[in-house]
Amino acid sequence: SVELTNAAVEFLKEIFHVFDTDNDGSLRPEELDDLFSTAPERPWAEAPYNDAAERNVLGGLSLEGFLSEWTLMTLLDPASGLANLIYIGYTGDPASAFQITRRRRSDRKKQKSQRNVFQCFVFGPKNVGKSTLLNSLIMRKFIMQPLDT
Repeated sequence: SVELTNAAVEFLKEIFHVFDTDNDGSLRPEELDDLFSTAPERPWAEAPYNDAAERNVLGGLSLEGFLSEWTLMTLLDPASGLANLIYIGYTGDPASAFQITRRRRSDRKKQKSQRNVFQCFVFGPKNVGKSTLLNSLIMRKFIMQPLDT
């Protein structure tokens, strides 16, 4: 899998703080528009990104959510992730932005992983708590939904 390097994460943290113009600890949709104004489009407008990170009541994205979106984009579409890094001003060597993790088979043999990102799939029948489990991982509040009858 492909992951962001520490250099890329530090760059993203700096960019987050530059574009958080009201210093409220989150990037509002207008601030995200400003951030991606040099890109052909805002990359997280559609699935799977549009609901991948918790947002505040004003639609703002926290630093943690911002980095999560970048992590997801890097995992699912590294070419788009690199292009968007360059669009927003990453001037480092493109090869320094990503690292390739070793194969899972090697991790299993050594019973140790170098990965920071894990992709997993959750299966199960309707109304058993799959969404609740996933929402709890991003600290999204539980909302009781009526069961379909």
